[in-house]
This record gives sequence, C-alpha cells and structure tokens, in this order.
Amino acid sequence: MTTLTHNQQIKTTMDRYEPSVTISTVEGMARDCDWETEAEAVKRCRENMADPHCFGHMLAWANKGPACLDSDYPGKAAACQKKHDDYAEAIVIYDGEIVLIEGRTMKAIYTRTECSDPVHFFEV
Repeated sequence: MTTLTHNQQIKTTMDRYEPSVTISTVEGMARDCDWETEAEAVKRCRENMADPHCFGHMLAWANKGPACLDSDYPGKAAACQKKHDDYAEAIVIYDGEIVLIEGRTMKAIYTRTECSDPVHFFEV
C-alpha cells in the first residue's frame, strides 16, 4: 500500500502535461497554519461531514497547481528543469487505488483533469 504525506507531489494516469498535484491533509494544514491542533481540525471536519446542510470537508485531498505561459526571466530554465524533475520523481496514484494518508486507509478516486482537485480521497 502506498503511503502519502501532506505536501507530497503525486501524478495520475490522466495527466496531459506535467501538472503539480500536491497532497493536502487536515492535520498537515493544522500543522502549517497553526490555527488549531490536529485533533481539533479532524473533529471539526468530521462534524462538518456529518451535517447534511453543510458541504463538509475532506480529510485529505489533492490540489493541482496552475499551468501558464510566461515570459523569460533569470533562472527560468532551472525552475522549469526543477518542475520537470519533481514531476518525474512523483508517485503515480491510480484511480481506485487504496493508499495510507495520516494513518487512515483511503481510496483514491479521480475526478477530471480540468478540476483543481483531480483526486479525491475517501476513508475505507
């Protein structure tokens, strides 16, 4: 079983170019932002998921960075090479794959390549 962590880059079999798709977790966001403890963040999200009138919040998700064309700038070649290398080293996550994130067993479900969150994760 693949283990994923907060801020880890992944790739999918539906990628048409080399997007930056990064794993985010509620616990990781709590650590990064220091808004609340990890336990408080998970409790709040679980309460939101249970409320039928609330959109809810996933415990783990994937964010895709934007793709854009830009002009030349000092260091651009190195930056482009780093993005290419990061993508090449990223783990491929398959649609329906069972993964471990923050100690939870989750199923990866592809959405669409056009979405900013191309992979959703659901507890199993």
